Amino acid sequence: MKFHLHHHEKKDGRALWLYSLKERSYIITNDLEPLENTTKPYQKMHPLRGEPVYFNPSRNTRTLSPPPEYNPLAAVQINGYPGEIPVTDFEVAIFQNRWPGLTDISNEPSTEITAYGRCEVVVYTPNPEGSLADLTVSNINLLLQAISNRYKEIMKNEKISFVLPFENRGSFVGTTLPHPHGQIYAFGDLPPNIECQMENAKKKNVFSNLLKDLNPDLIVAESEHTITFCPEFSRYPYETWILPKAHNSSPESMGEIELNEISNAIKAQVKFFDEVFNTPMPYVLWHAFPAKGFSKHWPYHIQFWPLQRGEDKMKYLASVEQITGLFLVDVMPVNAAQEIRDFHK
Repeated sequence: MKFHLHHHEKKDGRALWLYSLKERSYIITNDLEPLENTTKPYQKMHPLRGEPVYFNPSRNTRTLSPPPEYNPLAAVQINGYPGEIPVTDFEVAIFQNRWPGLTDISNEPSTEITAYGRCEVVVYTPNPEGSLADLTVSNINLLLQAISNRYKEIMKNEKISFVLPFENRGSFVGTTLPHPHGQIYAFGDLPPNIECQMENAKKKNVFSNLLKDLNPDLIVAESEHTITFCPEFSRYPYETWILPKAHNSSPESMGEIELNEISNAIKAQVKFFDEVFNTPMPYVLWHAFPAKGFSKHWPYHIQFWPLQRGEDKMKYLASVEQITGLFLVDVMPVNAAQEIRDFHK
């Protein structure tokens, strides 16, 4: 499946990439003015945990739940209020974050160590409401290809080790803008937790074994090229993975049928999260791409981490989980899988 890409440089020098299914032109409208007195991200090493902590005080001033007429992720009409996407219409838009937690611009001559990386925002649709379940399969295909394209381009940077596309959905998870969107974080240093997972995938052949030994009771849905299941080791209630059966490091290397199957699986799963408790369930969605050097052992797949265990019952990460990193789970994976299967019947 082909896509078309248009690059636009914003007033403050940040890049905006516009993706479309067919070639199209854009009417440029009102862009945001550059920020004043911004700070650059920097890092400090935690001496006990042996991992960096990232700081950027400018992020504390970022836009928080504005009225709809000031939505910075909406298409900007002629003479409309300035926004991040200064065109009258678009399909998928990705731009550099105005308040990044990581940066590829040096802090020199600062004495702080730069939090090296990159932060981008992925806007799924010009529609300010709804979810991934409301997009067409072809639009989800385009979204996956746009994310894959940014993954490929960012990974060309020799200083980048890991690219993390994700979505935080819902104010419970900390979403500050309700417009359907995700983000991309690219890290200079491989996060320790990610390195551990990648190494285990390599040493233990985890993904091949998952497909070979999967308990049928954990399967939510299955098609020719894709399987959706609740892992027996789930850390979150209703945690669900969408895993292609053939090993691909990116949707970009998949055929149209495979891409359609993944998009259909995403759409179906988010529909469950939208409706099972009569209100959109908060979740974290991880587009799990491999880190550098692990593409042979880590296939691209989707992980959903929901944060609701029942109607009016949220999953709070309390003391034990935050301190130890060990999770206590209330919803059994086989029961979650059964409930999702029943929902789709």
